[in-house]
Amino acid sequence: MNRYLTDQLLALVDAFQAIKPFTDVTLSKYAADDSRFVPSLRTYSVAVSGVRYDKVVAWFAANAPEGMKWPPGVTRPTRKGSRDLFRPSREKRRARA
Repeated sequence: MNRYLTDQLLALVDAFQAIKPFTDVTLSKYAADDSRFVPSLRTYSVAVSGVRYDKVVAWFAANAPEGMKWPPGVTRPTRKGSRDLFRPSREKRRARA
C-alpha cells in the first residue's frame, strides 16, 4: 500500500513539475512543509501515512497550475468531500483571531 501511495504522489509531482519547474526541495516545502519529502519519495525511503497523503494530494488539488493534467488513477479531492483538508490547522485559526 505504501508503494502505491508513493507512486501516486510521484505522479502528481511529475505532472506539477511538467508545468512549473520547481525543484523537488521547493515543491516539498510547499506541498508537505518538509524539504526532504519529495527527494525521499523518489528513493522510496519515506513511509507515507494516509493522513499525510490526503494533505499532500489536497495541496496539489488546490494549487494545480492551469494546464496541469491530473494523473490517471489518482483521485482528485473535491472541496465538498475534503472539507477538513482545506481548513487551516487549529493553530493557524487561533493566530488569525
